[in-house]
Amino acid sequence: MLILSIVLVIVISYLSFFGIKTEKLNDKIKHEILKLNQEISLELKDVKFLLNLRDLSIRIKTFGPVVTINKNELKLETIKTNISLKSFFNKKFSVDDLQISTKEIKLNDLTLLARSFKNSPELFILDKVIKNGFLVGDIDLNFDKNGQVKKDYEIKGFIKKGKLDIFKRYLIDDMSLFFNIRNKEYSLENIEVTLNKIKLLSPSMQVKVKDNKFLVNGTLSTNKKDISFEVLNRLFKNIYKGKEIKNIDLSSTNNFAFVVNKKFKISNFNLKSKIDLNNLLIKKNLPELKKYLPSFKNEFKLEEHKIFINYKNDKFDIQGKGKISIGGKIDYLDYKLNKKNDNYNFNTIFDINENSLLLSALNYNKEEGLKSKLILEGSYLKDKKIKFNSISLIDEDKNSFSIKSLNLNDKFKIINIDRLDLNFFNSNKINNQILLKRNKKKYEIYGKSFDLSSLIDKIMNSDNDETSSIFENSNHMFNININKTYLDKSTYVNNLIGNINFVDNKIYKLNLDSVFPNKKKLVLSININKNDEK
Repeated sequence: MLILSIVLVIVISYLSFFGIKTEKLNDKIKHEILKLNQEISLELKDVKFLLNLRDLSIRIKTFGPVVTINKNELKLETIKTNISLKSFFNKKFSVDDLQISTKEIKLNDLTLLARSFKNSPELFILDKVIKNGFLVGDIDLNFDKNGQVKKDYEIKGFIKKGKLDIFKRYLIDDMSLFFNIRNKEYSLENIEVTLNKIKLLSPSMQVKVKDNKFLVNGTLSTNKKDISFEVLNRLFKNIYKGKEIKNIDLSSTNNFAFVVNKKFKISNFNLKSKIDLNNLLIKKNLPELKKYLPSFKNEFKLEEHKIFINYKNDKFDIQGKGKISIGGKIDYLDYKLNKKNDNYNFNTIFDINENSLLLSALNYNKEEGLKSKLILEGSYLKDKKIKFNSISLIDEDKNSFSIKSLNLNDKFKIINIDRLDLNFFNSNKINNQILLKRNKKKYEIYGKSFDLSSLIDKIMNSDNDETSSIFENSNHMFNININKTYLDKSTYVNNLIGNINFVDNKIYKLNLDSVFPNKKKLVLSININKNDEK
């Protein structure tokens, strides 16, 4: 009895750890597996049987099986299943589960195999976007009494050299990652991929299926590298549609989320990015900018910028700061920009230290090396108008310029301005202290002193052409009261009082009275007759 018990223990131990190989039940096993899936053919080699005393079952494992689907041959590593001891000895067993381990096979072949058992929306999408690549994977399936795959299936493994085309917009190449697919849920980890020619890394990405839609979220990062802005713009859904931005050298971390519907359309695209911008080159002919920044040569560079982007449903916020190079001279920018309803709101601080700044209408020239700060706050509107809520400029010599509520049309002509407050020394070394205030269509100009020489030259040399005006085509009246007004560098008059009346943006009437220091009066008058003659 003892010997029998020892032999029984040895046999059970051997069957549990080593099992036995046989081909006698191959046909029965094939029959049971093919009952689950009539779309495949199966070639089995040696089958090993292992005893599992814990649940009184037989573990069946076959090595090197070959599955054929639609004339595509898949060479697998193993197929495993469990059957009860009772059904095994009665030879009436059925397959309730399958564990399939693959050798290195093509991505499309694995999805083809998985879809033959369970054609889920997730696998349908995956099959459509895969163009190339290889994987080693494990498929774990459980079946109900009717031979249907239960919802607790799991597919996991490793992908290398993957190539995908997602909605003909996102081209993925050289992809490697670990994946785990469950019912209505994808999990991707340790992702390395080239997306639209940009090398990306991602620790994780999740896809969930809800209400026939795919909810996608994850993290992507890029290393420092020159990137075509055209490529970057396609990746982030045309945030900017201009063509002036050239190559970019940057690294970034991006958290994203979006929804894909049954027609593969993307919605609810959200993006949060942290960008280290090493270099960005912008080339554009901006004649208006040249008037103010003489060093500008149709291009400027942003260097060493820290930028944060928050993009959601076609709205975005951008915050950043760093260097700006204009004509090889480096100054500093601090900026905030947000888009809402096709309007762009901005708040910019521009430290203009190394560049010169020219305000020709006021005969002011900030020289290179003189520290100054320009602050701009306003909106670029969808009709291409610009609204400045405030503009201020202060230099280290305490020259100051302040503007409130300035509105410009698409040709940079003034629509209206609420307030202009000036206190500065110009190129003629004359102290200008002047204030302009708007009252509907009338403007009040008054102050202690003002160098009017540049404006007089412009008025006297004007041919009354609309293009010479800084105002949009409209009617304005200026009432003037200035204590001391310079006509040139040394000549001045006192108590300049009068008005200038514009009709259709042309001087209709001009009446200015003043007194020279020697008490002689100066009267300047312009009247336009019916023939539009002065």
